[in-house]
Amino acid sequence: MLLFFWSLVFAAALLLLVKSADLLTGSAIKLAANLKIPAFIMGLTVVSLGTSLPELSASIAAVLRGRGELAAALAIGSTIAGILLVVGASVISAKMLSVRKRLLDLDASLFAISLVLFYFMARDQAINALEGIILLAGFLVCIFYVMGAGKDDELTSDSLLTPDLLSGKDEAKLVEILPGRIEKSLAAKNESEFSLKAFLQLVFGFAGLAIGAKLTIDSLVNVSDLLNADGSILAMTMLAIGTALPELLVAVNAAARRMGSMALGNVFGSSIINLSLVLGASSMFGKVILDTVTYAVGLPFLMASAALLIISGISRRIHYWEGIMYLLVYFLFIVKVFDLF
Repeated sequence: MLLFFWSLVFAAALLLLVKSADLLTGSAIKLAANLKIPAFIMGLTVVSLGTSLPELSASIAAVLRGRGELAAALAIGSTIAGILLVVGASVISAKMLSVRKRLLDLDASLFAISLVLFYFMARDQAINALEGIILLAGFLVCIFYVMGAGKDDELTSDSLLTPDLLSGKDEAKLVEILPGRIEKSLAAKNESEFSLKAFLQLVFGFAGLAIGAKLTIDSLVNVSDLLNADGSILAMTMLAIGTALPELLVAVNAAARRMGSMALGNVFGSSIINLSLVLGASSMFGKVILDTVTYAVGLPFLMASAALLIISGISRRIHYWEGIMYLLVYFLFIVKVFDLF
């Protein structure tokens, strides 16, 4: 009975965590638009960070509770799920994903650098405050670098569209209408109102995020204790999958609409944030620890899945059979984490 109760609390807390992140992100976008912050900056900061708010808040809550191993397990498990589960399902949904050259030149390169930096920080199975500062500095460098590249690449009504900028008809339609009705209506709305509702949503989003994060970690610890299971295993699988579900739904929908670049870009961005910002910020509140299962299973699968994504992206096409392979590797990861054979 107690196990059932804490399982319900875990599910409800996870739902609160994800919904609060959505509410906070949506309200932040509205406020940023009212303050006339450029679209590319909103995309790189508010939107990108919004998808990783559940992992960030839950990881900090875990460290504050003295369970730093859960923070590392969640960040690594979420990144693995993002690569293998999200990309795999997206490829199967779209039959094939086209990889834009800019994704390889910029996003994939920054992800590889973040991954290598994290690996060297994690070799002693712990990330202290100093190493966390280095990870945060690396994240800031990535943000400023991408912001500079994004400003140069920002499309306007005078931009010349070439085939390599588009990966599907839906993207062409999106670019075509942006300088027209949508942009004009947003500009008119921003000039006329400051949304008190958006500000209150931002406050409630932060509150829900804090409460949801604490309840998620508390219930996860209680469930693992009642099952006599390793909390890191549950964090690296159940919690990681739960926090990745919104990203999975968005990516599959984008892939089905032939917007593969959006799906892949979000995966690269979330992976960079998990390995730099989430773990770096968490280490400011206490030591982040990679326990035996996270270090022996999670870390090797993280490196392997990252290599798989980068290598399969070099051909600029990720095919259907590769999507199936991604999901099979994720199934193997689950089997190995739970030591089923």
